Amino acid sequence: YSRESALLILFLVFAFLIIVIAGFRGLRATFGLSVTFLILYFFAIPKINMGDSIFFVSVVTIVGLMVASTFITYGFNVKSLISFISTLLGISVIALLGYIVIRVLDISGTGEESSAMLFDTTSGVIKLSSVFLLSIVVGALGVLDDVTVGQCSSIIEIYQTDRSLKPSDLFKKSMNIGKDHIASMVNTLFIAYAGSSFSLVMLMSANNPEFRTLINSGFLVEEIVRTLVASIGLILIVPITSFIASRVVVRVLK
Repeated sequence: YSRESALLILFLVFAFLIIVIAGFRGLRATFGLSVTFLILYFFAIPKINMGDSIFFVSVVTIVGLMVASTFITYGFNVKSLISFISTLLGISVIALLGYIVIRVLDISGTGEESSAMLFDTTSGVIKLSSVFLLSIVVGALGVLDDVTVGQCSSIIEIYQTDRSLKPSDLFKKSMNIGKDHIASMVNTLFIAYAGSSFSLVMLMSANNPEFRTLINSGFLVEEIVRTLVASIGLILIVPITSFIASRVVVRVLK
């Protein structure tokens, strides 16, 4: 069944609404999305499938995605620079924590059937645990970018309203916003991951296994680790971004 035309129309409607509502920034965001798509599907995935160093490919991919989501979308300014640095710190925390958890829990990355099929198709060239770690980082990147940009924007707006505020005051006010950000985004992250695997979890539950057996199944462990590791990075990035932005904004926008 040919779906190209329908998909193209759907994308054009999506791009049209972004540009109409968000204006020039929406156009830049659409261009950033296109760059993200090209990096993931024409660089990262082919390189990993060919057996290239997954560490090198991951670093280039993550940096490229961060540039697309910050500098291309928001331009090169104080907000995008703080967001880029904060997101880089958050991604580093998530990558390190994810690596440790994967080693401690002995996660092989074969929880999903598609991963096992990938392993067979590539004749075992790809280390699935590394692919799983990369998927955690990429999945968390979009949420981290949203949080860091949101925190930076709120601090800039607060400071422009009252330039007598000290960095400590800005930090406290931005953290009040950040707490709401954390509460909503952590729940959003869980719902997004749960929704993507809903049918498989239903299938596993329909077989009536004990809870302990269910919770230790490879697929469910991977989803739990994916959610919790990304959420920990999200929680930590709010005070980190608020602290950096509250100091930098006062100095730059005096």
